Amino acid sequence: MNRLSRKVLLASFSALLLLVGSCGLVVVELRRMEAATVTIMRDYGRALLEGEFHEALTRAVGEAASYVQSGNDDYRREANEALERAHRAATMLRKIAEEVPTSQPDDLFHALYLERQEILLRETVGRISAATAAMTEGRHVATAESLQRIYAGEEAADMLWRGLAG
Repeated sequence: MNRLSRKVLLASFSALLLLVGSCGLVVVELRRMEAATVTIMRDYGRALLEGEFHEALTRAVGEAASYVQSGNDDYRREANEALERAHRAATMLRKIAEEVPTSQPDDLFHALYLERQEILLRETVGRISAATAAMTEGRHVATAESLQRIYAGEEAADMLWRGLAG
């Protein structure tokens, strides 16, 4: 009887060690899954914001061109609203980039991308402001030069987007 109880006790102890080890492995895997989920959600949010930025910037350019051609103030308001959305998206992208260490190559790429994106936003705001300034001063003449000024950054914006998406 004594021998049987030792065997049962040893088997129970072995089962308990196996259970504790399995729980430890589960905890480790759950932590890895949590880290992967955080990375995936951060990248997903970043991708959404990048798409929103480029959509808003393209919309601002189109609305500004419509304003210069028609003189309709609604287009100017829509262009300004789109520029505000682009600015908010760029600000959120910068915030995400600052929360993440830049030691990884992907994060370094996004840091450089953000700098180019912010430069593009500033240049677009400047071009749209310059092109629409004549309209707000009362000169309602849509010239090829003012439209060319508005669309000047579209090629750079498209190249930036292709570099990100490609």
